[in-house]
Amino acid sequence: MEKGPAATTAAPQIRDRVLRVLDAYEVGTASAADIARTLFVSQSHLRRLLRRDGTSLRQLRDDHLTKRAVEALRRGEPITVLALDLGFSDPRAFRRAFKRWTGSTPSTFTDGQTQPRQTFHRHLSVRLASAGTR
Repeated sequence: MEKGPAATTAAPQIRDRVLRVLDAYEVGTASAADIARTLFVSQSHLRRLLRRDGTSLRQLRDDHLTKRAVEALRRGEPITVLALDLGFSDPRAFRRAFKRWTGSTPSTFTDGQTQPRQTFHRHLSVRLASAGTR
C-alpha cells in the first residue's frame, strides 16, 4: 500500500467526492456505476478506495440519506412525502431505515422526544476526524 502524504489524503478526498456526487444526483438515483463514472474510476477501484478509508458506498449513502432526512423532518416535511423524496418505495420502508440509522422512529424524532442517536453522530465525527489522520 502507498505510504506518505498522498496516501493520507486520497481516502478523505474520495469520500468527499462521493458525497458531492450524491448531492448532485436526485436522491436515490446515483448507482455505483454512475458515481464511478462521474469520478473517472472503475467501480472496483471506487470500492477499494472506500474500503481503504474504512467505509463503503452503502455507508456513505446511508449517512447522506440520514442527513437529508433529519433536515427535512426538522423543517416539518411530512413523512410520506419525505419517504418518496428520498427514494423509498413506501413510508414503512423509510421508517425502518430511519430507525436503523438513528435509533428512533421519524414520528418520535419529530415529536421531539428524542434526538438522532448520539452514537450515530459520535460515529460520524470519529470517522471524519480519523479520515484527516490517515
